[in-house]
Amino acid sequence: MAAFDILRDLMHYLTWQISSIISGKVSLDRIDDFIKNTELLDEFDKASPAVAPERDVIGFNDAVFSWANEDEKAARASKRKFRLRVDGTVLLKRNAINLVIGPT
Repeated sequence: MAAFDILRDLMHYLTWQISSIISGKVSLDRIDDFIKNTELLDEFDKASPAVAPERDVIGFNDAVFSWANEDEKAARASKRKFRLRVDGTVLLKRNAINLVIGPT
């Protein structure tokens, strides 16, 4: 009877491991697809800054970021256009994770 209990436990562990491996593979495939198929920055407006930036500061001032997939043949062409407008100055903290969060 103990042999069957051990076999049952091993089968349960094996099915749990297979499920975890499949979930990990799907997640890695999604990340890989995002990295390889995301559109890159293709244009920007470089205006001369009013004040010379400090060397130790990372950020941007009065910026607008936008993204739209204009390809009509794309499988998942979005009808919405993403636009993030920043009025004022945003300074990013060094040696930290900086997040931009809010409604989409």
